[in-house]
Formats: sequence, C-alpha cells, structure tokens
Amino acid sequence: APTAIENVVRTVNANCGNRYNNLQIPAASLLPVDVDADCAPDFYLQSFRTESGIVDAGRPSDFEVGVRVYASNVAVNGNTLRPNIQTSEASLRFTNGEGSQRQFPMAVLYTDVTWDGSGVSLFCYHEADACTTAP
Repeated sequence: APTAIENVVRTVNANCGNRYNNLQIPAASLLPVDVDADCAPDFYLQSFRTESGIVDAGRPSDFEVGVRVYASNVAVNGNTLRPNIQTSEASLRFTNGEGSQRQFPMAVLYTDVTWDGSGVSLFCYHEADACTTAP
C-alpha cells in the first residue's frame, strides 16, 4: 500500500510549479496527476514492479508490473494520506457520498512482463515480412 505522496505533479501545464520530471519515484509513493491543467491533482497514481531474479542480457527477464489509481480525495490537505489505504479495488455499488474512494483504489492493474531475449517482438509475429529473427 502507498505510504507517501510525492511533492511533484504530473501535468500538461508547463507553468505549474513542482512538475514531475520523469525520474523514478519510490514504489510506495503516489504520484499526483493533473489532467485538466489547473495544477491540482485530479487523481493519484502508484506504479511498481517486482524484483526479478533471472537476468538476460543485463535485463530482468520476467517481473510483474502493478498500477493503482486512487481518487483525489485519498489525500488530506493535498499532501497527507488518509489512514488505512488499501490495495484492492473499490467495489462498484450504490452508496451515498464518496463511499470507499477515500481508502481503496478506483482501478487496479497487474500484469506479467517477460523478456524472451530472442530479439523478435510481438510486432514481428504479426508482420513477419518486416522483421528478421535474431541469430
């Protein structure tokens, strides 16, 4: 579960102070994201990957990537997380008020990524004439 909020914001507005500069952020931190260019977070994003013990050509050969999206009300006063933040997705149900958005992510995605080392991408599988296989 996230434990901190980064003091930067990912935004399309070049005039916002503390803009995210594409550097790595800690896995347990949330990145504020502004989509309407008002410099205020519209939601928070947590992304991470697991460690990989198998290495191929200097790259991790397989790992899991996780992305969680939290509502803007997961934060109090813009920079402090509410208590008891969860990792499982909020359930869809009728509710009054904000429901479980204050603690649960609105969306959760986990997927496995595998580097096969063969030099053949998925594009090459579909467009065989445009690619050559690795030696």
